[in-house]
Amino acid sequence: MIRFLALVLFCAGCLTAAPVSAQPTGDAPMSETAKASDHQAARLASKIADQLKSPFCPGKTLLTCTSGKAFEVRKEIKRYLDEGKSQEEVIELLQARYGDEIRNPPQPWLTGLVPILPFILGALVLVIAIVVWRKRGGLASSDAPPPDLPDDPETMARLARLRKQVDGHDDL
Repeated sequence: MIRFLALVLFCAGCLTAAPVSAQPTGDAPMSETAKASDHQAARLASKIADQLKSPFCPGKTLLTCTSGKAFEVRKEIKRYLDEGKSQEEVIELLQARYGDEIRNPPQPWLTGLVPILPFILGALVLVIAIVVWRKRGGLASSDAPPPDLPDDPETMARLARLRKQVDGHDDL
């Protein structure tokens, strides 16, 4: 149980960890154009990091990986962009270092439905169950007329005896 709880907490921490972007160092104030340029480079670096699979965290992108090595690669991407390299050049440099599997293929639009698929299927099953239940008549109504009883005297006498027995007993 403790292992399971630790695993859940670890996964929650990995999912909620915010990617860290490289901040400029230095004491000199930046001009507005330099700030805008730095902001654009940081946004492009984040975009590139989100397109590449992390070699350090399986199943995550470089942007969402919380490994220290992934942080260094994100800083390196930003540095390449500051040097004037294009997005494709940066990806090719990283691909040469980490292999072709670093490229994250685009996901189909259906991937977004995976988290809500159980709810969709559950609603569909519920609708089908309600339709079938209604076609079969639902709950038996107490207002329905009693079934036709045979008119023979033997059955009528037996029914009278049963009613007399039932009326004679108190409810517990």
